Amino acid sequence: MSRTILLCIVLMILTLSVFDSRQVRAQEPQGSGNVTGVVTDPNDKPIASFAVKLYQSQPRGIDSSRGKKSIDQPPAPGQMAEKLITTVTTDAQGRFTISKLKSGGYLLKGGSKNVGFIYQEVVIEPNKTNDLGRVKLVKT
Repeated sequence: MSRTILLCIVLMILTLSVFDSRQVRAQEPQGSGNVTGVVTDPNDKPIASFAVKLYQSQPRGIDSSRGKKSIDQPPAPGQMAEKLITTVTTDAQGRFTISKLKSGGYLLKGGSKNVGFIYQEVVIEPNKTNDLGRVKLVKT
């Protein structure tokens, strides 16, 4: 009888350990993504040392850290909250790369009145690089 009890305890421990490991795997992040591109002037010449800012964008009042909430209609203008994630500088060939981003929607911004502006929506997917190609400055 004591062998039966011991066997039941061992089986119960094994069952619980398998269940716990499956739960942990389900909670692991899906992976991070990247975005890359080349900033150019209106004549398609690369811009070196250009500050590129990446913002996470979401409707105001929704906290992405607390889970996803569905939205039936797109938010009205001015109803988007932007959180600066990072700023990078282009290299001598105008290239930039931003790595290890959570999946979701972002805004890529940068510029000044002297050189022009960039404004690009970006979608990041897990374990993928979103290559924007050439991102041209627009003079205002």
